[in-house]
Amino acid sequence: MITVNALTRVLQIKFNNALGSSFTVEDNGIQYLVSAKHVFKGIADKSIIYLQVFNDNQWKNLNAQLYFHENNSIDIAVLKYLNNTQITPTLPITTTTNGLLYGEDVYILGYPLGLRTTEHNLGTGNPIPLIKKGVVSTIKNENGIEFLLLDVMNNKGFSGGVALTDREDKMNFLGVISGYQPYQTPVYEPTDDPNNPRETKYFIKENTGIALIYSIKHVFEVIEKIKNDNN
Repeated sequence: MITVNALTRVLQIKFNNALGSSFTVEDNGIQYLVSAKHVFKGIADKSIIYLQVFNDNQWKNLNAQLYFHENNSIDIAVLKYLNNTQITPTLPITTTTNGLLYGEDVYILGYPLGLRTTEHNLGTGNPIPLIKKGVVSTIKNENGIEFLLLDVMNNKGFSGGVALTDREDKMNFLGVISGYQPYQTPVYEPTDDPNNPRETKYFIKENTGIALIYSIKHVFEVIEKIKNDNN
């Protein structure tokens, strides 16, 4: 069961009219907003931006400084609030991939396709994210980048949301939802022989149902960068 400890931390965001997902974590008592780097396409590292967060059935402005990982291949963004000390409750969670098992149940939380649930009230004014359940397909570490591949269908809008495990109702955040592994399907055109269509030069990018998640450890590497910049 996904508890309010996780549900209240997952927020729908809008930047330059594009929708995405995000979630909050704390380090040394300071709260940060986490999302995917590609949600902020075209924006430079350490930029001060205005984004919008959906709360109380309306979009509210949030002023923050945007930080990316030093490794450009890691699709993670961390935002340091400039005018707010916290925007979600700070109910207990853990943040690690340690002990994660192949085939273990995992959940992804976010706001795919702009969908959200506002009929139920968690007492925060925030909508409830959509939840999907999958399993851990593999855990990889390549050139210092730790990521997970999950057997779960990831739809547009989940980007920046959180993947987590539920162990005895203890919410553990695993990482940031980035995208999915695509499969290129060729496009065919009809010919005089209905049993022999002609392959064209075009392809359709299909969703394989394998979701890509960047490890939560890289989130805290970005937070260390923020702390060093502010020392």
